[in-house]
Amino acid sequence: MTCPKCGAGVETSEWTAPTRGAMAKAVLTDWRTWALAFGVMLLSGLIASLLGFRTSGGVGGGAAIGMLVAIRMTRLRVCPKCAAVVDPAS
Repeated sequence: MTCPKCGAGVETSEWTAPTRGAMAKAVLTDWRTWALAFGVMLLSGLIASLLGFRTSGGVGGGAAIGMLVAIRMTRLRVCPKCAAVVDPAS
């Protein structure tokens, strides 16, 4: 596998899991997280308003975003060459 940041070829067994703080920082600074959150909240707000529910769109959207971020955090690994916290599959 290759590191998306430095381009170095790294064996699968060399990737290590980052700390929880490093995972949270990597997820929160990724533009894809914010784009996905915006889309989910927009869609859930539209559906909730069409169905006549006032606040359930925010609750459902927040829960969906939380689950997606938690799933994404488990995929992150530390590159042994450049020490960047990245998703090796991307």
